[in-house]
Amino acid sequence: MTSEAEVYEAEKKECQEKVTSIDWESDELRSALLEWMCPECGSGLIDVQAATADRWTAVFQCRSCGKQWEFEDAAEKAVEDYFPERISAPLRMAENRVR
Repeated sequence: MTSEAEVYEAEKKECQEKVTSIDWESDELRSALLEWMCPECGSGLIDVQAATADRWTAVFQCRSCGKQWEFEDAAEKAVEDYFPERISAPLRMAENRVR
């Protein structure tokens, strides 16, 4: 009998293989997308819908809740989650200048 964890890991591997099949032209972006968790449900099962997609036409979908994102939205959210210190520090500095 296959455990729930084994099923999750098999699906996660499929998702990661699809993500790595696309040339993102940035190792940091690829890493962020591989580690990205769905902001709607928290699942790590973020799939690229077309295996033949390039980065500009890639559509991402959470296998758990079905939420979809176009490339630009997915990349922005994944990078913000992966590099929170790089995003939040400049924002804090900008906010302090406005005050």
